Amino acid sequence: MGGYPTGPEECAPPECEPRITSLRDAAPIAVFAFWGVVVAYLTLYFLAKLLRSQRRHIPPTRLELSLYRPSKSQQDDKPREQVIPAVNSLKQDTRVAVNLNGRYLLVTGYRRSIFGLIGYSLCCLVSASCTALFVLVLYDYYRNCQVSGIDGLCFYGDYYIFGSFDFNSKIMFAIWWLTAVWFFTWVLNYGKVRNWFREVCYVGQAGNVHVWAPAEVRILTANASPLVWLVRHAKSVLYPMAFRGHGQTLRVHKTRAGLKYFVFEGMRFIVSGDKLTRASFVVGTSYMDYHQAAKGLQADEAAQRLDLLGSNSIPYKATSWPRLFVDECFRLFHVYQYIMYTLQMWNSYLFVASLDVLIVVLAGLISIFSLRRSQKAIEKVTEYETTAPVLRGGQWQVLPSSQLVPGDVIKIRSKWLLPCDCVLIQGSCVCNEANLTGEALPIQKQQCPVEDVGCEVKGGSARHTLLSSTLVVQAGNSHSEDVVAVVSATGMATSRGQLMSTIIFPAPMVFKYDEELPIVIALMILFAIPCAVLTIVFQYSNGSYSEWPTKFVYCMGIVNQCLNPLLPVVLTIGDVQAVRRLKAMGIVCLDSRRVAIAGKICAFALDKTGTLTQAWLDFLAVQPVPRTKGPRSGHAMDQLQYLDKNGHVQADTLVTWGLATCHDVSQSDLGLVGNEVEVKMFAVTGWNLEQMSGQPSRVAHPVDAQQQLTVVRVNEFEHSRRSMSVVALDESSGELHVFCKGSFEMIGEMASGASVPADYLQMAEQHAAEGCYVLAMAHRSLGAIPVQQAASLSRDELESGLDMLALLLFRNELRSDTAEAVQHLKHGQVRPIMVTGDSAYCAHYIGRACGLIEEAADLLLADVDASGDVAWSFAGSRAQDNKLQVKMSTQQVIQEQRSALDKQQVELAVTGAAFAKLQQSECMEQLLFHTRIFARFSPEQKADVVGMYQRAGIVMGMCGDGGNDCGALRAAHAGLALSDADASLVSPFTSRTKSVRSIVDLLREGRCALHTRLACYKFLITYGLHFSVLNLVCTWYGMILSQMVFISIDIFATICLGYCLTLAHPAKKLYSGRPTSSLLGARTIVSVVGIWVLDVAFVVAALEYMRHQPGYVLWPAQYVDSAEWWVNGDNWECSVLFFVMYFQYITCALAYALGSTFRLSLFYNWAVVGLWTGLMTMTTLLLLLRPCNFTHVWHIASEQFNSVNDNSPVWASYREAGGAESPAMSFDFRIKLWALCMGNVILIMLFQKFVAEGLGARAFARLFPSKRVRLQM
Repeated sequence: MGGYPTGPEECAPPECEPRITSLRDAAPIAVFAFWGVVVAYLTLYFLAKLLRSQRRHIPPTRLELSLYRPSKSQQDDKPREQVIPAVNSLKQDTRVAVNLNGRYLLVTGYRRSIFGLIGYSLCCLVSASCTALFVLVLYDYYRNCQVSGIDGLCFYGDYYIFGSFDFNSKIMFAIWWLTAVWFFTWVLNYGKVRNWFREVCYVGQAGNVHVWAPAEVRILTANASPLVWLVRHAKSVLYPMAFRGHGQTLRVHKTRAGLKYFVFEGMRFIVSGDKLTRASFVVGTSYMDYHQAAKGLQADEAAQRLDLLGSNSIPYKATSWPRLFVDECFRLFHVYQYIMYTLQMWNSYLFVASLDVLIVVLAGLISIFSLRRSQKAIEKVTEYETTAPVLRGGQWQVLPSSQLVPGDVIKIRSKWLLPCDCVLIQGSCVCNEANLTGEALPIQKQQCPVEDVGCEVKGGSARHTLLSSTLVVQAGNSHSEDVVAVVSATGMATSRGQLMSTIIFPAPMVFKYDEELPIVIALMILFAIPCAVLTIVFQYSNGSYSEWPTKFVYCMGIVNQCLNPLLPVVLTIGDVQAVRRLKAMGIVCLDSRRVAIAGKICAFALDKTGTLTQAWLDFLAVQPVPRTKGPRSGHAMDQLQYLDKNGHVQADTLVTWGLATCHDVSQSDLGLVGNEVEVKMFAVTGWNLEQMSGQPSRVAHPVDAQQQLTVVRVNEFEHSRRSMSVVALDESSGELHVFCKGSFEMIGEMASGASVPADYLQMAEQHAAEGCYVLAMAHRSLGAIPVQQAASLSRDELESGLDMLALLLFRNELRSDTAEAVQHLKHGQVRPIMVTGDSAYCAHYIGRACGLIEEAADLLLADVDASGDVAWSFAGSRAQDNKLQVKMSTQQVIQEQRSALDKQQVELAVTGAAFAKLQQSECMEQLLFHTRIFARFSPEQKADVVGMYQRAGIVMGMCGDGGNDCGALRAAHAGLALSDADASLVSPFTSRTKSVRSIVDLLREGRCALHTRLACYKFLITYGLHFSVLNLVCTWYGMILSQMVFISIDIFATICLGYCLTLAHPAKKLYSGRPTSSLLGARTIVSVVGIWVLDVAFVVAALEYMRHQPGYVLWPAQYVDSAEWWVNGDNWECSVLFFVMYFQYITCALAYALGSTFRLSLFYNWAVVGLWTGLMTMTTLLLLLRPCNFTHVWHIASEQFNSVNDNSPVWASYREAGGAESPAMSFDFRIKLWALCMGNVILIMLFQKFVAEGLGARAFARLFPSKRVRLQM
């Protein structure tokens, strides 16, 4: 038996004089007076504020204001500011609404109030006084306490201040309620309280502003439970969507010139009187504007723009340590933990509760450190300072990049990471944009033409625009060449800044368990309430003595255990472990929450080139068109012309000229630089490329000096046209030639009908169906006209009247691991689809080669015919066998092919043009889940496909190389960029291995993280349910388990095993199905409730078996003082309850660690198995060993408690009242009790394995089928 504390005695005269014995003493009166002053002052202050607001009340005005964007008709040579019109001064609304790309902001101005500052200071003093009073009560409770081992860990003191336990408990009760109400009110209004004590004013008079933005939440719950729908409906009624959003109180700063501004989510707003201006500056809207800015800025101009826009940096800094600590402390669950653990610390659980608090503090610190580390990582990405040669005041000077402003003229240098967006006006350079797009191929940038043509960063102007954070590999063609650019955007207005804003300020994703967790908490509270009531009833009925504060503490204890304060901590640790493992596999994650979301991915969109296939293409052959003119049926395509032994193609003159000129390739120190297809195309000619600064590119035959062509005009590739063209001057004849290259479909439409062979389309489709990347080239001779005349022609005029020249064939090989990865996806019930800009026929070939399309399945291709309608026809072997190209309408496909589609005997493919038509007719929604290939798709259409899947309730993944699929990568729930960059800004995941296998690894880790998260959740919920039974049994008998028992449960069982659960590794391959993400799903409820009911039955059986043992004596609760709980564990009931339930606790962790479908077998998680084995061994020894020092620590009833030699005051009182001695638990009873516990352990494991996750789960799923969309693999 333990050594119970023998003192100290309560402080009482004459030996000791308590300091406070009545609420009428000076100290309590001073505290009451202070609180009274605070209440009175706050009442008067808010009444005065209410009256003042009523006198000046103005109905809020909602202004739908858009940012100024100059149209082509408004373009001139003057730079413009984007000005937001002023608020109507007659209405004098204190809120300003600004519409930003469909969003709007509500800005409320606040100014400092001396009376408000006094009120806020008083509130802070109240918060401090609550904590100080709690510390005072604890000091009084534990002063001079005894520490004499595990049974004497400072249980009570001498009550030096309040004189008695009774008075101390009443003070504690009052302080606890005050603290609970005060802090819960504060945390529920966190972020608003400070503004309550400021005076609302106009924005122009404000020292602070509160900026509110409407909610942009992405809800991922496709198959919501009825409870979720009910909560959603209740929220929509009580809290309409128009009122949902997030707000932030910001300081209004002043620049050196006195300009007032504030920054919200990286956007800088200028406050000028009653006008709110979005800080931005447009250098120009045409190329001519940028050339006119070549003289640079004067110092005063630059200073004005710097004052307006701020420094050239992304305004993001990691939150300070004190602020992070305050924000962490004022989270709702932490306040709940604080309120609950104060009761435990007061109720003689100082050491155990302090240990729990320490764990919560450590978890909070880990959360703070993790957040700070993530913020510092983002800050490291956003921070970049360099120097730049800038033309200021007509003089070149080197300035810090932070001082750059739009309109500055800078020199571009090699090996330079660009600090801003700019437009090239002189020279050329080679850039690597991997940091932005993930595409590591070098890209040639050329100076913009001196034309009054619209300039946009995207589209045709991309080749003239340098983007922030891209690496300039080489500037100019020689070291002496100056490459000059005009800064177009700085800070958050740059392309890099806009991408960073999606990372720094992402739209929240609400997953299924996010919506269900509040419901679970509410259900657990509803469960805890009757348990708490029963606790009070049992305390009155069991005969024990206790004051009402003690009854209240035990009542709240059961609430605390039902709703475990560690629940939010454990739920996130598994994600952190998964991120660490992904990093070891070369996959970088920027958002750990996306890992678990990846575990629910049902479909994965895959780019073709660079993802399914190698990033490079090899030139294969040319198939020329005969020169003979005539009707379409009069001639056919020539034979294929392959490369010779030197790797060159021997084609006729015009074809060779086209190959040599129709590209955007440039020469650099790295060799030929540009698009991979164009580099290979030019290389096979064997010609030489000559480039001089500021001069058009020239190509020359390596032997025949007479064959020289100068490219005088380049029309860049446009996704809408699917083509590019050049105008080349033949130096020998002076003739101008137009060469146009693009998709074979588009070139076939652009070329004159007489020049297109009859079998042209058939041959092109056949080559594509054999896996070739097929382009076509056409030509037009302009004759010997002046170059200026050719330059004045529009692109449409240049590209009219073309004659077909040839088909260009490239070979794009599959990656070695693509087919295996696709099969893994299908086996894992993830539908893979292909979204590509290539032709449908090439995509069809690649799809069959990698197993995307089954060998026995036919392919129906949708395209737009000559009449503008969507026509469907069979492609591949089915079309060749039938020799019938019968066109079908969309309705025919839906009606006649439905059975074949459902059986996957037919797969669908759609082109971008057909997709647009089907979207308009709303037929695409019906065919979406049957469509395997999306071909000839623009970047915007790729993102549309991802969005359609998401709107249908499908958790969607996207994988690409980051080139033309950035939008789709950002839109997907889990985008994976295959890139050499440390982290691509376009997606939350980046694979540095650039392997399609990374998709499988991501899904494996995602499923493991999600399954682990649910396992930890079930473990802690089961813990709460079990603890409710434990508390009810204890109060029924009027007993309390010993201190060491609670340490064993809270520390070893709950925390240690809970952490070990998160160490599970993912399964080595993807298995069929996905783990449930529902906290309220059938599997989860069956698992938790089933084990709980089973365990309760064993608890009842064990107690009933104990009751019938010879020599058993019921614990005499009538002699118990519940406040002295440490003496109430020396009985059979406590030992039986401990052993039965402790075996249950630790076995639940083992049971929830089962399941090798999504995680490696339980035996690979050596931490769980090792700790479980150790705890099982320890508990078995405690039960079966003879009485010894080891068993004394846990107060095991193998020792005879009720004897004349014991020191239990309860049994002593029992014997003094005439009770007889009772024996210890016999070894025979203990061995049978152990056998009963082992039976319980085995049943728990069998139930979890074969019922909760086995046949029972499948039967339950058949009875209650899921309503989610079923996808064909």
